[in-house]
Amino acid sequence: MIDARKVLLILVVLASWTGTIAHSQNYEQLGAKQQYFPRGTFARGGDNGDFLSGWYSRQLHAMGEPSLSTGARPAPAVTYRFTWLRTFHHPVVARMVLDGMGSGTLYLKMADGAGGYRPGKVILNSTIILKPAQVQEILSLLGKMDFWHAPTELVDGPNGSDGSEWLLEGSNQSAYHVIDRWTPQSGPLHDLGLYLVFDIAKLDIPKQEVY
Repeated sequence: MIDARKVLLILVVLASWTGTIAHSQNYEQLGAKQQYFPRGTFARGGDNGDFLSGWYSRQLHAMGEPSLSTGARPAPAVTYRFTWLRTFHHPVVARMVLDGMGSGTLYLKMADGAGGYRPGKVILNSTIILKPAQVQEILSLLGKMDFWHAPTELVDGPNGSDGSEWLLEGSNQSAYHVIDRWTPQSGPLHDLGLYLVFDIAKLDIPKQEVY
């Protein structure tokens, strides 16, 4: 007589193995121009981070964003990009280019899809010249999170299937770094995201859609 538990175990292993292959294939199919994160950047998922890299990259590519991990990095400018992927609501990207002399520019985009599904098409694309005080506040929040030394992921941090992904990338002439947090409720990254989206960009997003 067949042991039902053994059959179930075999099916689970096969499903996991098939899913890993699919994630890897999806990553490869993105092509070099759409691969925004070096392979292995993300540890979650046990597939070299291919699933997360593919998901995040598709969202950024759909919004016409450049890769910060590859390509030219002009000095002395430093670029930071906040990507806000809410499972059921429009994806938002806020890219900051700081010139190192107290000035900067914010490029803000929103698509009409959902962060956890298809990104859709860009419905908002605005350019905002940052005031010196705004640049200082951004730099202050980056300093509080010790961005360039913060771990990409929190091993024991919160995680889930629904919620939101808060990504922050940084690129200068010699380095690239990214941090990824799931549905933060407080802290410098949370404060920076809200500062960019609401205080500077003045987006009109209902309170119940902020997560």
